[in-house]
Amino acid sequence: MLYGVSSVYLGLAFWVAVAYGTLPAALGVAGLLTLSAAIKNYQGGGVFLGGTLALMFCVGFGLTPLLDYSQRKEDTLFANLGLCIGFALLAACLFWFGHQRHVIKARPNAAESDSDDSAPAGGRPMLVSSSKPRAEASLYPPTPVGRVFWLLFFSLGLYACFLMYRIVKDLTEVSETRLNPTRCAWMMMVPLYNLNVFYQVERRVSRVAGNQRFRFGAAPGTLLVLMIAGELFGWLAPGFLLPITVVIGAVPWLILQERMNQLRRSAGLPWREEPDRYSWRQRAVLLAGLPFMVFALYLGRGELAFYTGERLRAEQVVAGVASNYRLTIPSGKWRRANSGSFPDTDMKLLTSAEDEWVLVRVRPSERQSLDYYVDRRQASIAGDWRDFKIEETRTLIWAGELQPMSLARYSQNSPFTFGAHELYVATLVARDQVIEVIGQGQKQSAADVGALVRSFRLATAGNES
Repeated sequence: MLYGVSSVYLGLAFWVAVAYGTLPAALGVAGLLTLSAAIKNYQGGGVFLGGTLALMFCVGFGLTPLLDYSQRKEDTLFANLGLCIGFALLAACLFWFGHQRHVIKARPNAAESDSDDSAPAGGRPMLVSSSKPRAEASLYPPTPVGRVFWLLFFSLGLYACFLMYRIVKDLTEVSETRLNPTRCAWMMMVPLYNLNVFYQVERRVSRVAGNQRFRFGAAPGTLLVLMIAGELFGWLAPGFLLPITVVIGAVPWLILQERMNQLRRSAGLPWREEPDRYSWRQRAVLLAGLPFMVFALYLGRGELAFYTGERLRAEQVVAGVASNYRLTIPSGKWRRANSGSFPDTDMKLLTSAEDEWVLVRVRPSERQSLDYYVDRRQASIAGDWRDFKIEETRTLIWAGELQPMSLARYSQNSPFTFGAHELYVATLVARDQVIEVIGQGQKQSAADVGALVRSFRLATAGNES
């Protein structure tokens, strides 16, 4: 199987090698790693393959700022580096679990547990482990739900995988239930199927608790509904509501953890760790998670500006703050960001699309010609976009006297229409100030941006020629 997967990776790497981007390098790294594992008969299983996939994304996001000049802006640079670090941590965890599986499989008596990897007749993944319980059982100490909440919060919910491992591991010790904790933890990363894993584990916890005369309020189905609601809210909610998304998603986990804590206390078995103390892994989650949460909120500030901005209607005329200019709104999807939301910007108009916006900058004149400012803007764009084309027209506009105004359209040259952008820039040099109207949008939907930038006029403008 590993030979087949490595062939797919390497084949795709060669196939897309002529394309622009970091995909060939990422596929090549994953392919070589998988091929090496196949040659050594490495038995990391699906967890190892998941690690190679996470490593592929890590390499892709890590190399993007180096190979693509357009990704070196502050926002996109931090985004790529953050995603690179996140996927690197995920890959490390998956490789660790995969190596533990390889160690177990490599033992002389590993043949006795071969049934762990076999799938049932229906072809569904096996969550059940046939390994026998140990003679001396031990449990993880009961973790307070408050501590679990902070671990879930600062890990953006990723700690749920480790929490599932602990719950299933202890559940196999206090009952006759035979589940594979590593596989259950890994399946929590699989969309939709993670709901089934959570529900099955919660059913088993409730069944064991019922046998011991514990009574819980919410049924397993109720917790499943809460989990589905949390995931739907996460998909639909804007990015700046991420803390609320994490809190909603943590509720079913906190209830499950409290139920498991009761079973642990009633079992009378020794603890694997010292109770009432953070483990080094938990401390690492808290220390690393805080910057990730701050970074995620930083990325959502554009959406926050859109939802808190002033709604604009089609054909509405909006006036500038620092200068006497106006723009005409082409459609009702635009909003005006609150004053002061973006420094060095007199006005910014936004849509719900993150990469569609129009901003106006007003600066004191440096007593330079229009050509000087147009060339400077072109050089700035050339530093971000490797390959693009320019279309420029010029008109005369009244600004106390007739002044030339440049309207330029910059289009990325890309074999793929999706993801390619266009920039519209209107530049006017008046007596004592320079006004630049800059708009960006994706190629297939940039007409609205272009219309908005072309509507730029001074409030005292006369006839154009």
